[in-house]
Amino acid sequence: MVAAVRAMNDIKDMKLIALGTAMQLFRLKVVPTLTYGIELIWEYLTGKQLLELEKIKARYLKRVLGVSQYTQSRLVYELAKETFFAEDLKTSLMLPTTTAYKDALLELNDKKMDIWEDFYTTEAMTNRKWTETNYQL
Repeated sequence: MVAAVRAMNDIKDMKLIALGTAMQLFRLKVVPTLTYGIELIWEYLTGKQLLELEKIKARYLKRVLGVSQYTQSRLVYELAKETFFAEDLKTSLMLPTTTAYKDALLELNDKKMDIWEDFYTTEAMTNRKWTETNYQL
């Protein structure tokens, strides 16, 4: 995880690039560090460990979006219209569904359901221009 944070810190001026480009950089630079050897340990990971992996993507999204580190991760995922990292891993690497995966995903989706309805009508959710390059926040 430390190596993934270092890889994330190597990406400069994250707020100046388009959201799509930032996510490409995440997939190219950070994900390989996080997933090295994951196929071997996937079945042994606990729900808590999967949620720890999830925090890396949430942390990255918060930096890219320029929001506080204390912003709820579920809001950041919705704002960026991103899927959970555990889902990304399972799908892209064709990993088996484990009890820990199901539990972690259930917890994440339960939190997502707690987002208040008015959030979806905010300017940031209805006008997506801010996701473009060099958008003035």
